[in-house]
Amino acid sequence: MVQTHFFKPIDMDMPIPDDVPGDLKLAGDIMNAAQDVIDKISSFLPPNTRGIVIQISNMTGLTLALKTTDFSSGGLEPSVLPAPVVGPFSQTVFGVKSADIATGVAGSVTYESDGIEALLCGFDNPPGRSSTVNVTLTGSRAQTLSCRAVIGNGNQAVANFVLYDTGGFGVGDIVSLISLGSVPGARYLDGRTADGTVGLAPNGEVPFTGTKWRVSDGGGGSFTLKSLSKIDGPRFLDGRTADGSVRLAAASGSSCSGTHWEITKLESGVSFSVRCLGTTEGPRFLDGRTGDGTAGLAPSVCPPFTGTHWGIFRR
Repeated sequence: MVQTHFFKPIDMDMPIPDDVPGDLKLAGDIMNAAQDVIDKISSFLPPNTRGIVIQISNMTGLTLALKTTDFSSGGLEPSVLPAPVVGPFSQTVFGVKSADIATGVAGSVTYESDGIEALLCGFDNPPGRSSTVNVTLTGSRAQTLSCRAVIGNGNQAVANFVLYDTGGFGVGDIVSLISLGSVPGARYLDGRTADGTVGLAPNGEVPFTGTKWRVSDGGGGSFTLKSLSKIDGPRFLDGRTADGSVRLAAASGSSCSGTHWEITKLESGVSFSVRCLGTTEGPRFLDGRTGDGTAGLAPSVCPPFTGTHWGIFRR
């Protein structure tokens, strides 16, 4: 019978790499695992070793599958292994350790996905020198993705690898829209075709099928967004500028001006504004209110309306 040993958790916070765009950092609650998870992982690392608590955060619409692990020194902590699959907008947290305090731990974990031949996340926590990380990203989608990493120092260190999409979207793509509001909460724009309402969902998986949207050409440089919910009902995102609300409409023709949207990449990083082109004057910017899970229209994209910054990720 294998006996599991627990040690006192190390007081450590999961850092976010400096190079990750600032607006993406607003969604730190989905980028990073909960602190109690990090503390739990650290409790498995023996204090008489050099160890690393490692997080790989997948801020894309892709599903990552574990391909290989490789070590030149030390190895995985068997009680907290890397996940075999990392779903969209989620993370895996695991531990690695040296054989003893006098030796280091050095190795890599590699994931693959559709269009990713290899996402190699390398790490090294040696005795007597600073810890380092390295990333290799290859495959047909490598040009539209980025992975940034950071690691701390000490006998027990923490490292974070953040994969995110820089390529945006195109007409015909199926996407998820994630509010990057500064308040933690539900973030996925959810078209609820059963009753025609729009709000925010906690994730983009079943039963929240309305969190997948098809982007279509709305004419004149505009776009329409059609909810792909499995339930029949109205589907087109419709901004009601007269009262600042958002619902679903049954059609997106010229008579439904609120279903046409101008989508603009913001200068602050990887996020977009989504501006309603309804003919009636009023607030226009799609606003995901993560504090209470609602959606509406705001008058601008400036603070305090941080929910008007959206990550648009291909599924």
